Amino acid sequence: MNKSFNKLLITILISSATSIIQAMEQPAQQQQPEMVTIITSDCPNGFKVERYLLIEQSETIRNILSDIPPERQNDVIPLPPQISKSAFDTVYQCMKIDHEQRDNDQRDNVRRVDVIQAISDKIAINPAKIKDVLYAASYLGSQEAVLKALARQYAIYAHDNRVVLDDLIRDNMPKGELLPKIAQQYYLHYREKLQHPLIADDSWGVSVRDLLKNNQIPTIINPAVHKLSLSGYPVKINNIDGLLDIPDIHQVKYLYLSDCLIQTRQLNILNELVNLRELYLDNNKINTIEAEIFKKLTRLETLELTNNKITTIQKGSWEGLNNLKFLALNNNQITRSDSGAWSTLTQLEMLNLDNNRLNKQEVKKIRQELQPRVKISTKGQKLLLGLSSIILGTKESR
Repeated sequence: MNKSFNKLLITILISSATSIIQAMEQPAQQQQPEMVTIITSDCPNGFKVERYLLIEQSETIRNILSDIPPERQNDVIPLPPQISKSAFDTVYQCMKIDHEQRDNDQRDNVRRVDVIQAISDKIAINPAKIKDVLYAASYLGSQEAVLKALARQYAIYAHDNRVVLDDLIRDNMPKGELLPKIAQQYYLHYREKLQHPLIADDSWGVSVRDLLKNNQIPTIINPAVHKLSLSGYPVKINNIDGLLDIPDIHQVKYLYLSDCLIQTRQLNILNELVNLRELYLDNNKINTIEAEIFKKLTRLETLELTNNKITTIQKGSWEGLNNLKFLALNNNQITRSDSGAWSTLTQLEMLNLDNNRLNKQEVKKIRQELQPRVKISTKGQKLLLGLSSIILGTKESR
């Protein structure tokens, strides 16, 4: 009995293993993409597009389909009457190219090719249709990609005299959104500014990553003194993402990043530049100095943070700055600092806190935490009257 049972069990196991091996050896059949039917006013019979792509990139479509079971592959989605089939096709092409490129990035971990160029090469839109396309893009959640694609296309047209920007403006083009992007794409494509009275220099800029794609960064590093300045660049730098991809960036000792619209979240990029001696971050959008954000910059001697939006100095903000000698924080909105926030600045010689909002108690606390030799300037404090001062009828010293 036991022998028969054992034989049967072995037979079943062998059969199961064989089936599993055969299943693994069979080539996987490619699943057909789920489709959804799109209805537009000029195409009432509808046309089909890939469902997953719309769901992934369009929050509006995702909400429409949220209550429909996934097994239904022929869902019908009527679009607003303002969206024509041609406008939808243009936006959908942008979505598809962007989606395919992001898939390649995730799979191969390679630098993205110029998606905007790939998109703009496939579209050529009559100026009168721009608003229709942008409406469709906004509805489908792809307005930014489409704006950039349009901007690149019309930058090329403007350069080749195939279109006059005044004509686009006269045709009710959304100049506030599109004109700055046309100027940006024009510069990146032709390395010169697009001159037009409605395009102000401070209304547009380029990112470090954009410049890298156009091979415009490496030439401004001075190898002799290891200096890099993005402050005096011919056009405004409005984003430093991609800074660490600049060749030889880790050798830079003097870095000038004034007027680059840098925000607090981008400061962690700079923490990797361990050879820095001087760092200039004045006239940016920094509102706080997070703990240990400069921890690796142990060789830094000068840090310029003038004209930002800093309100509080946290404990640990200056952690790692063991050789810092000059710190400029003037023209911010600093009202207080955590206890012990300044004690790590053991080599500091000069601290500029002019034109902040520090009261006498805060200034006294800062002086007590720093070495006696440190020269501290606290002129022009713009103090706000506290509730206690109003109740007591007193005023704090300005």
